Order: sequence, then structure tokens, then C-alpha cells
Amino acid sequence: MISLRPFLPVLFIAAAMPSFAQAADCAAPPDQWLVGLWGMPHTQMTFRREGKEIVWEYVREPGVVTQRWGEKQPATAKGTVTRVTGCEIEMKGKYTSFGGTQKAVGAPMQYIVTFDGAATLQGNGLGFGKEWFETRWMKAQ
Repeated sequence: MISLRPFLPVLFIAAAMPSFAQAADCAAPPDQWLVGLWGMPHTQMTFRREGKEIVWEYVREPGVVTQRWGEKQPATAKGTVTRVTGCEIEMKGKYTSFGGTQKAVGAPMQYIVTFDGAATLQGNGLGFGKEWFETRWMKAQ
């Protein structure tokens, strides 16, 4: 069973503050709605501004289990946001670590996700398995 306990305060804040959804307009610069920490249990995605680019860092901790691949290896990755069109974000990067094996380090990682205007990024990713998968992250701060 996956615990959402670390994200319950985030869910409460989003539900208690309807103005957040109104303020999170995709027409605004992405710094206003994208930059910060996003995640789900055992997975974090951090976006930050570096000069003219928005960069991201991905951390998958032990404990992630999917129907498709079973228990997944811990991994880290870094990359850049390559495109923001309205609420859709395209991201490209590379694995920087992968479950104690070096064979995935440097392998490409790509995401195309859509911001819902409130507190969720949802879409598809392509990683070391070379098959598209669904992903979803909630805004944590």
C-alpha cells in the first residue's frame, strides 16, 4: 500500500485555497507555476531556474512498485525543460544513477506532461525501459 502521508498537507492546502488554481495560469511565466518541488510517494521532481533555462532533477527512491515493471530500481536524472506550450511541458535529460548499475547512466529520459492549472503535472515519460509510461506529480511547495 502506498502512503500519501507526506503529501496530505499539500492536498489540504490545495483544497483549502481555491485561489491557488486561479493564480496558476499557464499563460503566466513558468517560474510562477512550474518551479519548485513536485512528486508522489518515493519520487521527486524539482524544477528551478538556471539563467535562461528551467532545469529539473529527478529522484526515485527505493519502494516504487508498478504493475508494468514490478519493483523499480532507485534512480536519479537531470535535464532541461525544452518546451512550454500553454500548459504542456516537454522535458529531456539523462540518468545520473540507476540502482547500483552503470549501464543506464547517461541513458536518455524524456517527459511530456500537462499542468492541470492547480497542483498536478500528468502525462507520459520515456526512460531506460524504452517504453512510454504514464506519470503524475503533485505540487509539494
